Amino acid sequence: MRPLALRIKGFTSFRDEQTVDFTDLDLFALWGPTGSGKSSVLDAMTYALYGKVDRVEHASALVSQGQPRMSVSLDFSADSRSYRVTRSTPPTKVRLEKLDESGQWQSFGAGADKVTEVNRSLIDLIGLDYLAFTRSVLLPQGKFAEFLAGDATDRRKILTELLGLELFEKMAKRANEIRKEQASQAEIKGDVVGRSFTGVDPE
Repeated sequence: MRPLALRIKGFTSFRDEQTVDFTDLDLFALWGPTGSGKSSVLDAMTYALYGKVDRVEHASALVSQGQPRMSVSLDFSADSRSYRVTRSTPPTKVRLEKLDESGQWQSFGAGADKVTEVNRSLIDLIGLDYLAFTRSVLLPQGKFAEFLAGDATDRRKILTELLGLELFEKMAKRANEIRKEQASQAEIKGDVVGRSFTGVDPE
């Protein structure tokens, strides 16, 4: 997943609409004094993709003070295609779109405006769920030690997804299925041979 553009309005310290364009950037750094909104930019990306942010319990807490609502829109690329996800609250709304060959934004498909369906589609597109994303790609402040000392099963799951090792797990599972199928067929054929040639000796 590669971010292309981020639009924020009414989100934490960004009361007025702001756009961050990543299109021509291969490497970038966010800098500025404390409270200038550096973490908010990263939080906005996380919220756009997953509908939640690690450091707040409810999305309503992300709305800028005195503002009635907030909205975040993120354009990103994955698998050589461009997508746009937009979330706003309150009330909670979401929309997932894809860029067609003519350069027009089109609905992603059935369920593209339903939170559960959009969340599932984004995980498939990005290849990481919220836990994996916030423990590897975008590690929240103070969470690095938690990742290192966290549950071994969770770490293994995250690293497996990051390194694409799930392919080998699928291969092992399929190989085991084939082994069981072949063993079953061999047993059946052995029974058939045994019944068909009862009493027949080598001679």
